[in-house]
Amino acid sequence: MRRIGSSPSGMGIPEMDRSRPETGCRLISVSKLRCGFRPNPDVTGLHSGCIIRIPSSGSSRTSRMDRWRGTNMVVSSSVRWRSAAMDDMRQVFEAVVKAQADGETAALATVVHVQGSVPRHAGSRMLVRTDGSIVGTVGGGAMESLVIKEALAALADGETRLRTYALNDLAAGDPGICGGTVQIFIEPINAAPTLIVIGGGHVGLALAELSKWMGYRTVLSDDRAEFCNPTYAPGLDGYAVCKPSELPVHTRIDHRTYIAAVTRGMPIDIDLIPALLATDAAYIGLIGSRRRWALTVRALMEERGLDEAALSRIHAPIGLELQAETPKEIAVSIMAEITMVRRGGTGAPMRWFGLTESDFDGIE
Repeated sequence: MRRIGSSPSGMGIPEMDRSRPETGCRLISVSKLRCGFRPNPDVTGLHSGCIIRIPSSGSSRTSRMDRWRGTNMVVSSSVRWRSAAMDDMRQVFEAVVKAQADGETAALATVVHVQGSVPRHAGSRMLVRTDGSIVGTVGGGAMESLVIKEALAALADGETRLRTYALNDLAAGDPGICGGTVQIFIEPINAAPTLIVIGGGHVGLALAELSKWMGYRTVLSDDRAEFCNPTYAPGLDGYAVCKPSELPVHTRIDHRTYIAAVTRGMPIDIDLIPALLATDAAYIGLIGSRRRWALTVRALMEERGLDEAALSRIHAPIGLELQAETPKEIAVSIMAEITMVRRGGTGAPMRWFGLTESDFDGIE
C-alpha cells in the first residue's frame, strides 16, 4: 500500500480501490472536511464523504511512526480547520463592532442550516458593508455573490430575509455543484444614530453627556481645541476641531445624523447653516432666541440666497418648550425634540383627562 503523502500526483491521496480495503488498513471518512475548504496542504482535494486509508496498528508493513503520521494528518487538519473558522468569526465580529463605533450600517449573513456537501458549516458568517465589500465568507463563488446582493437589498429596505440555495445543477441555475443545500439568514445591522454637537460650551458639554447616556454615537465639534478634546469632554465617540462651516468635510453626515448647533453667535450661524443644509442630516437644530433666529433668517435670505423652503429644515429655536434654564435642563429640552423627530412623536403632553365610551370597547 502507498502511504498517505506518497501519491505521485502530489495531492497527498493514495491511489486505491475504495471497494477493497487492503489487509491491515482501516477506513476513515473525512466528513468534516467540506467541499471547497482546504485547511491543510496534505489533504488537498478531500471533500465531504471522502475515504482515506490509515494503516492499522496490526499491519506489519508500516512502522509506528508511519501510523502516527497517518492518523495525525486527519486530526491536525480538523484542528486547523476549526482554528481557521474561529479566526474568520473573530474578524467578522470585530468588523461589526468597528462599524457600530464608526456609525456605519452593514448587513450580517449567517449560515443557519446546511444539508449535504456545502462550502461552509452552519454558523459561518459574513459582514457586508454598504459599498459591497465584505469581511468573512459564506462559501465564495456565485452563491456568495447572490448573498451580497441580498444583503445590499436588506440595507436598502431594512428588512431581514431568509434565503435557500441549492448547489446541485448549474444548468438549472444553481450557484454551485457541491451537491448540498445552504440556508442563509441576512439581517441589516443599524448603527446607533449619531448626534453632532457643535459648540463645546456649557450647553454643548451637558448635551454631549446626555446624548451619550441615551445611546447616541456622539461627536463634539468646536473651532477651539481646548473645548473639544477627550480631557475636556471624556468618553465621546469623536472630536472634530474645525471651523463650524467646514464640519461636513471632517465628519460623515447622513440620514441617521442629528445636529445640534449650540454656537456662540450669529456670525458663526450664518456661515454654518448653508453647509449643514447641503447634507442629508435627519435633524438640524440651532440655539438662540426667536429674535436671533429672525435676524439670522433675514441674513441667510439676503446674503446667501436661501429661501423659506430650505430654511424650514432648521429647528430654531432648538428644543421643546420646557422653560428650561440651566445647561442640563436645556440639554433635556433639546434631546426631547430630537427624540420626538426620530420617533415620529408630537411633543404633546401625555396627560390623561378621563375615559370616553370608545375606551370601553371590548370590555365586558
